[in-house]
Amino acid sequence: MPDNLLIIFAIITISIGTYLTRAIPLFINIEKLLGEKRKLFVRRFFYLMGPAIIAALFATSIDLSAFSIERLPEIISMISGFMGIIITHLLLKNSGISVLVGLLCYLGASLLFTGLIMP
Repeated sequence: MPDNLLIIFAIITISIGTYLTRAIPLFINIEKLLGEKRKLFVRRFFYLMGPAIIAALFATSIDLSAFSIERLPEIISMISGFMGIIITHLLLKNSGISVLVGLLCYLGASLLFTGLIMP
């Protein structure tokens, strides 16, 4: 299989899996499907599945060979974005706002280290 087709297949597979992890809890009726005892377990499982998928994607995107002194600004930008997510989530308990703040922290740090904010 050519590399382009393999990449397209991987993207389609990941998108279907991501969609199903978000859609399945909306379409199944946990109370009818399971007893009262298992209902809390299944709800907790689906609640934790989203952050677990994001953490798995983050962990697989880390390239340890990229950690060098020349790439220190990029590393600091990643760390600041990650810390923005963590601190905002601890304060507000809102994943959506946490991700937006993390992106803004990453953007701010990137612009700061490239000299676009301060010469």
